[in-house]
Amino acid sequence: MIGVIDSGLGGLNVIVECLKLYNEEFVYLIDNKNCPYGNKKTNEIKQIVLNNIRSLINMYELDFIILACNTASALVDAEDMLKFKIPILKTFPDLKNLIKSKNGLLFATKNTIHYSKFVKYYRLNYSKIKVLHIKNLAKEIDENFKNDYENNEKIQKILKK
Repeated sequence: MIGVIDSGLGGLNVIVECLKLYNEEFVYLIDNKNCPYGNKKTNEIKQIVLNNIRSLINMYELDFIILACNTASALVDAEDMLKFKIPILKTFPDLKNLIKSKNGLLFATKNTIHYSKFVKYYRLNYSKIKVLHIKNLAKEIDENFKNDYENNEKIQKILKK
């Protein structure tokens, strides 16, 4: 079983892609209580995410956990991940396609922009990629995903499990 953690519904994209790779069951922790992560203090986010990881590990026998939230992925470091006996995988914005286009705009939360090593690297080395902080990004993403997935029968079956 694979655990997926996100502050909202954006992680559904991660599950959909993982279904193409893994014939596994998923448990999806949607942390609406603390959503959005991106505008909270970094130590608070880190504790929330680490507590969510612990909760999933205590409740389920998991092969690994995916942090489907870019902000969580930016803040949880290798030392944090070593505290757990299962692998923790992180997700990051798809910057590869931005680089191919030679210019573009990356929307992200302030914590993803500030703490993601990948975002920092690309900002330094690819000046035509602009990064824009959007305060309510996570809520906007959730609203769009909610509208897209409410009518998608495949996703509804996954969520019901």
